Amino acid sequence: LGPAGWGTGAIATKGLAGDGYVELTVSDLTTERWFGLGHAATSPDYRRADFAFSLNAARLEICELGRCRRASGDLVSGDRLRVSVRDGAVQFVRNGVVLCSSAVAPNYPLLVAAGLYSPGATLAGVTIGGEVAPVAVATPTVSPSTGHLEAPQAVLISLADPEAVIHFTLDG
Repeated sequence: LGPAGWGTGAIATKGLAGDGYVELTVSDLTTERWFGLGHAATSPDYRRADFAFSLNAARLEICELGRCRRASGDLVSGDRLRVSVRDGAVQFVRNGVVLCSSAVAPNYPLLVAAGLYSPGATLAGVTIGGEVAPVAVATPTVSPSTGHLEAPQAVLISLADPEAVIHFTLDG
């Protein structure tokens, strides 16, 4: 793993179409990472998530639309964190207690997304529940196909869905 930076993350192929949640149990108190929900969460950078928890070692922050604020109290191993949507309102929950409710209305579908900043960072036991629906488009067509190429090539990436947007990286 390389140096620290928002270069590693994941975005689910299913998301929330209504009420639901994403949650995890805290086990790592030494690294920086985040998880949450976002309509256009297409990057491992927390600033792309609409609603997220940022975990920086034992410090917990609540993030909305890329702006974070410190939550009261430090994290301890075993804390259960949940970003939930209920009746169109987003809540940030820790160990069953609502820390705050967002004034920002969710824009559906909400993708489950996460990012890892520190080398060795992990997010384990992430769970999604509620009105879950597929949000990913079909697999793109890549030409030329994958494999070892001897010389530089022009690459064409296409999708059958004209509304789809393709995001890619050149650095892994």
